[in-house]
Amino acid sequence: MAEITLPPEITDLEDFTESINMMVYGDAGVGKTVFASKDDRVLIFATEHGTISAARQYRKTKAKNVVKIVDCVGDWDKFESMTDWVVEQCEKGTLPFDWVVIDTGTTLQQLILKDIVSKAAEKSGSRSLDKPQIEEYGEQQAKFRRFVELYNDLPVNFLMTAHAMQTEDHEGNEYVAPAFHGKGNQMSNWVCAQMHVYGFMTVGTAISARTKNEIKVRRIRWQASENIRAKDRFDALGEKTSNKTLKQIRLMIEE
Repeated sequence: MAEITLPPEITDLEDFTESINMMVYGDAGVGKTVFASKDDRVLIFATEHGTISAARQYRKTKAKNVVKIVDCVGDWDKFESMTDWVVEQCEKGTLPFDWVVIDTGTTLQQLILKDIVSKAAEKSGSRSLDKPQIEEYGEQQAKFRRFVELYNDLPVNFLMTAHAMQTEDHEGNEYVAPAFHGKGNQMSNWVCAQMHVYGFMTVGTAISARTKNEIKVRRIRWQASENIRAKDRFDALGEKTSNKTLKQIRLMIEE
């Protein structure tokens, strides 16, 4: 049988490379922003106040990694224009970052809705900014989906942080999941499905084996349980990790 010449679009599995799409969710103050800043070259889109925690850690450790911030707090237009810049740099192959981070996706969703309502109010002049219309929620969800898909498709590692929410499945069983608004749990489930890996971050204390002193421990659970949603398609991170940086997690996945 004659050998068939394959088109260039078909590659060997070992030659196939794919950027990482990750989400880490948890309550406010557990350390999501600090975690997001701990790799060599990181660009963080800050959609809410709280990046000061990462900045303090950065200065305290005299870190050599490059971390840049886009302050998008309350400013959807800036988020959109800087996203265009990221896309343009990716197309040129000149993006000077290994990670693009949205911190947090939960607040990004709220920012989209606020922009939609405020622009509609500017045209109307008589409506309330505090009462979004049903169709505006639909527009918000469609736009949010579009931007999640856009970042997932970029040739750069993508991390989105999110708040946590307590919710129920169709049988009434309670569980913890990333907090996204939309048709019950459907939007949260959809975002989770887009990620290669996502985990639930908590913070606690433990006794150091070396100093015998109490130390702070940040844990991320990467495997789902009865009451916690998580996923690791790479099967590289185990049930949970403790005090690992973003860089250490990346290297575990890339091994």
